[in-house]
Amino acid sequence: MSSKGTTLSRLAAGIAVDVGILTTLTPAFATRLYQVPAEQATGAARFGLRLFGVRNVMIGGAALAGNEQAKTMVLAMQVPDQLVIWHALLTGYIPRKTAFLALMTSTAVLSLAAAGYLAEQGESEAEPGGEWGPGQWESEPDSAPGADERQAG
Repeated sequence: MSSKGTTLSRLAAGIAVDVGILTTLTPAFATRLYQVPAEQATGAARFGLRLFGVRNVMIGGAALAGNEQAKTMVLAMQVPDQLVIWHALLTGYIPRKTAFLALMTSTAVLSLAAAGYLAEQGESEAEPGGEWGPGQWESEPDSAPGADERQAG
Protein backbone atom coordinates (compact mmCIF):
# COMPACT_ATOMS: atom_id res chain seq x y z
CA MET A 1 0.00 0.00 0.00
CA SER A 2 1.32 3.45 -0.92
CA SER A 3 1.80 6.16 1.63
CA LYS A 4 0.40 9.65 1.14
CA GLY A 5 3.92 11.01 0.54
CA THR A 6 4.71 8.36 -2.05
CA THR A 7 1.44 9.04 -3.86
CA LEU A 8 2.13 12.79 -4.01
CA SER A 9 5.70 12.22 -5.19
CA ARG A 10 4.47 9.83 -7.89
CA LEU A 11 1.92 12.41 -9.08
CA ALA A 12 4.67 15.04 -9.38
CA ALA A 13 6.91 12.60 -11.26
CA GLY A 14 4.00 11.61 -13.50
CA ILE A 15 3.36 15.21 -14.51
CA ALA A 16 7.08 15.68 -15.19
CA VAL A 17 7.09 12.59 -17.42
CA ASP A 18 3.91 13.66 -19.23
CA VAL A 19 5.32 17.13 -19.96
CA GLY A 20 8.58 15.49 -21.02
CA ILE A 21 6.87 13.14 -23.45
CA LEU A 22 4.78 16.00 -24.86
CA THR A 23 7.78 18.28 -25.44
CA THR A 24 10.06 15.52 -26.72
CA LEU A 25 7.71 13.83 -29.17
CA THR A 26 5.49 16.74 -30.19
CA PRO A 27 7.30 20.04 -29.61
CA ALA A 28 5.12 21.78 -32.23
CA PHE A 29 1.99 20.78 -30.32
CA ALA A 30 3.62 21.81 -27.02
CA THR A 31 4.37 25.27 -28.36
CA ARG A 32 0.74 25.67 -29.47
CA LEU A 33 -0.53 24.34 -26.12
CA TYR A 34 1.64 26.84 -24.22
CA GLN A 35 0.56 29.57 -26.67
CA VAL A 36 4.00 30.34 -28.07
CA PRO A 37 3.56 32.56 -31.14
CA ALA A 38 4.30 30.71 -34.40
CA GLU A 39 7.20 33.05 -35.26
CA GLN A 40 8.92 32.11 -31.98
CA ALA A 41 8.40 28.35 -32.44
CA THR A 42 11.61 27.93 -34.43
CA GLY A 43 13.70 24.84 -34.96
CA ALA A 44 16.03 26.00 -32.19
CA ALA A 45 13.08 26.41 -29.81
CA ARG A 46 11.86 22.88 -30.62
CA PHE A 47 15.38 21.54 -30.10
CA GLY A 48 15.48 23.17 -26.64
CA LEU A 49 12.06 21.74 -25.82
CA ARG A 50 13.24 18.27 -26.74
CA LEU A 51 16.29 18.60 -24.46
CA PHE A 52 14.02 19.78 -21.64
CA GLY A 53 11.63 16.92 -22.36
CA VAL A 54 14.32 14.25 -22.28
CA ARG A 55 15.50 15.56 -18.89
CA ASN A 56 11.95 15.34 -17.52
CA VAL A 57 11.34 11.86 -18.88
CA MET A 58 14.63 10.49 -17.51
CA ILE A 59 14.34 12.02 -14.02
CA GLY A 60 10.58 11.58 -13.71
CA GLY A 61 10.77 8.00 -14.97
CA ALA A 62 13.48 7.13 -12.46
CA ALA A 63 11.37 8.70 -9.71
CA LEU A 64 8.35 6.65 -10.77
CA ALA A 65 10.57 3.55 -10.60
CA GLY A 66 11.31 4.38 -6.96
CA ASN A 67 14.75 5.99 -7.21
CA GLU A 68 14.98 8.23 -4.12
CA GLN A 69 17.55 10.61 -5.65
CA ALA A 70 15.35 11.08 -8.71
CA LYS A 71 12.34 11.85 -6.48
CA THR A 72 14.40 14.58 -4.83
CA MET A 73 15.53 15.85 -8.26
CA VAL A 74 11.91 16.19 -9.46
CA LEU A 75 11.51 18.69 -6.63
CA ALA A 76 14.94 20.31 -7.00
CA MET A 77 14.74 20.85 -10.77
CA GLN A 78 11.64 23.02 -10.32
CA VAL A 79 13.72 25.73 -8.61
CA PRO A 80 15.85 26.62 -11.65
CA ASP A 81 12.83 26.09 -13.90
CA GLN A 82 10.89 28.63 -11.83
CA LEU A 83 13.79 31.10 -11.97
CA VAL A 84 14.02 30.82 -15.75
CA ILE A 85 10.25 31.20 -16.17
CA TRP A 86 10.10 34.22 -13.85
CA HIS A 87 13.01 35.81 -15.68
CA ALA A 88 11.25 35.24 -19.00
CA LEU A 89 8.05 36.73 -17.63
CA LEU A 90 9.71 39.79 -16.10
CA THR A 91 11.91 40.55 -19.10
CA GLY A 92 9.14 39.87 -21.59
CA TYR A 93 11.11 37.57 -23.87
CA ILE A 94 8.20 35.15 -23.97
CA PRO A 95 4.50 36.08 -23.97
CA ARG A 96 2.85 36.50 -20.56
CA LYS A 97 0.32 33.74 -21.30
CA THR A 98 3.14 31.32 -22.11
CA ALA A 99 4.99 32.21 -18.93
CA PHE A 100 1.86 31.85 -16.78
CA LEU A 101 1.04 28.45 -18.30
CA ALA A 102 4.60 27.29 -17.68
CA LEU A 103 4.45 28.66 -14.11
CA MET A 104 1.22 26.80 -13.44
CA THR A 105 2.71 23.53 -14.66
CA SER A 106 5.94 23.97 -12.74
CA THR A 107 4.11 25.09 -9.59
CA ALA A 108 1.89 21.99 -9.72
CA VAL A 109 4.96 19.74 -9.91
CA LEU A 110 6.75 21.78 -7.23
CA SER A 111 3.77 21.69 -4.86
CA LEU A 112 3.13 17.96 -5.25
CA ALA A 113 6.82 17.07 -4.98
CA ALA A 114 7.32 19.28 -1.90
CA ALA A 115 4.18 17.92 -0.21
CA GLY A 116 5.28 14.37 -1.00
CA TYR A 117 8.77 15.00 0.33
CA LEU A 118 7.48 16.55 3.57
CA ALA A 119 4.90 13.79 4.06
CA GLU A 120 7.53 11.11 3.53
CA GLN A 121 9.83 12.81 6.05
CA GLY A 122 7.03 12.87 8.60
CA GLU A 123 6.21 9.22 7.92
CA SER A 124 9.83 8.14 8.35
CA GLU A 125 10.14 10.04 11.66
CA ALA A 126 7.02 8.34 13.03
CA GLU A 127 8.06 4.80 12.00
CA PRO A 128 10.35 3.79 14.91
CA GLY A 129 7.73 4.44 17.58
CA GLY A 130 4.72 3.55 15.50
CA GLU A 131 1.83 5.97 15.31
CA TRP A 132 2.56 9.35 16.83
CA GLY A 133 -0.11 10.84 19.03
CA PRO A 134 -1.56 11.25 22.51
CA GLY A 135 -0.17 8.82 25.03
CA GLN A 136 3.12 8.27 23.20
CA TRP A 137 5.17 9.25 26.23
CA GLU A 138 2.86 7.64 28.79
CA SER A 139 4.01 4.12 27.89
CA GLU A 140 7.65 5.02 28.51
CA PRO A 141 7.85 7.81 31.13
CA ASP A 142 11.64 7.50 31.48
CA SER A 143 12.14 8.45 27.83
CA ALA A 144 10.18 11.70 28.07
CA PRO A 145 12.16 14.94 27.89
CA GLY A 146 13.14 16.03 31.41
CA ALA A 147 12.39 12.60 32.96
CA ASP A 148 15.84 12.43 34.58
CA GLU A 149 15.29 15.70 36.46
CA ARG A 150 11.86 14.59 37.71
CA GLN A 151 13.19 11.25 38.98
CA ALA A 152 16.21 12.84 40.69
CA GLY A 153 14.01 15.30 42.64
